[in-house]
Amino acid sequence: IPVIFLTAQTELSSIPKAFEVGAVDYITKPFRSAELLKRIQNHLSINKLDAVIRERKTTLETTYQKLESVLNESIRITEELASSLKVGREVQSSLFENFGKNDLLINSFVLNLPKEIVGGDFFWTKNINNKLIVVVGDCTGHGVPGALLSVLSISLLEYISNKLLRETTEVSAALILEMLRAKIKEFLKQNEDKIAVYDGLDIALCVIDRANNVLQFAGAYNPMYVVRYAETQKSYTLIELKGDRMPIGIYPSEKPFSNQTIELQHEDALYLFSDGYPDQFGGPKQKRLKTSRFRKLLLDLSSHDFSKRESKLHRFFYKWKGDEEQVDDVLVVGLKYMSHLV
Repeated sequence: IPVIFLTAQTELSSIPKAFEVGAVDYITKPFRSAELLKRIQNHLSINKLDAVIRERKTTLETTYQKLESVLNESIRITEELASSLKVGREVQSSLFENFGKNDLLINSFVLNLPKEIVGGDFFWTKNINNKLIVVVGDCTGHGVPGALLSVLSISLLEYISNKLLRETTEVSAALILEMLRAKIKEFLKQNEDKIAVYDGLDIALCVIDRANNVLQFAGAYNPMYVVRYAETQKSYTLIELKGDRMPIGIYPSEKPFSNQTIELQHEDALYLFSDGYPDQFGGPKQKRLKTSRFRKLLLDLSSHDFSKRESKLHRFFYKWKGDEEQVDDVLVVGLKYMSHLV
């Protein structure tokens, strides 16, 4: 309650005493009633505002405590999620470990630059009946959703390869993609009547028959490149094997995947990749790198030792990207084919 002294005491020493005992104002007689009423109204208003401020302060302190609790919980969850993602990266990496364990892959490299801790790009290899299957896949999205789909895809490829190993001696690149598409649609519950999930993957798959120096290729959107030395031209040329314009997954106008065949030559360089490298923005004009520049880069690298090409691709990518954000997962797999007939 605000206290106002109305007094006949006019000594200056009385004013400090009034405030010391709790007064908020001090008026000496004679007084004007209008002034007194106005001061009373002002102090009552101040008192009400003070009560509101105290109430708001209490509310803010309570809210702050709740926010602090939520923030601490968020930090805990984020730390647990980061830890889980690191474990996920280790699990995903362990699925890639078989790459390089075949004599055909002694001269090979893998440039794997996920946009986040885990990624949707993956590679996989398998030896079936002395034929080497090499796969580079690009799952819908990146991060956790892409990583989950990549793990599913690798598991399905293992299942399909074991099935082929048991049931047939023929290994067809297109047949593997057909079987993978059927399984992806089954697991993701995709059908023409009711599509639960539109996710899928783009893929480049080749089958290397070293006994006959023959390569089969089938692709869902993604191509592969063969860079070889042309003796007649005394220069390197790039051969592009294009993928079919449809994904692994539900698609309005599905058709069988095409199976392309090419005869391999000694020391051919084979490249399978996702679209993350050519799609990256950067350079002096902050533009997309594009496949034309990527092809030229691979041709330029042909004069360099194969063991140094991964590091050169890595350096060029980050030099091109500069301060731009990485737009997608990046995966480039390179193999140097060594013919057993040489």
